[in-house]
Amino acid sequence: MRRINYVKRIKINEPILKTFENHIIKNIDHFRLRQISTCFINLKGINQNLAKEIIDKVSLNLLVQKCKEIDSKENLDGALGEIKSVSNECWNNLINEIS
Repeated sequence: MRRINYVKRIKINEPILKTFENHIIKNIDHFRLRQISTCFINLKGINQNLAKEIIDKVSLNLLVQKCKEIDSKENLDGALGEIKSVSNECWNNLINEIS
């Protein structure tokens, strides 16, 4: 997505974004937390509001489960930092749930 946006500025109403959103929501349980956070960082580079809108649709319980699968504090902090840059609210909820 980021490469496509670099070559051709993606507009918010383009079908590729809807396809990407549907793919993320449908398959997010197959992704690791690091993949999820990277996905949202890249999406934020295209459109911050869209990234926040999509991350808010993701189940908090699923994200908490993904946080518990991380093997080191450094990796967890990195992924959480990327999520925080997209949505403070989601980050706060995750921190409260995993603490």
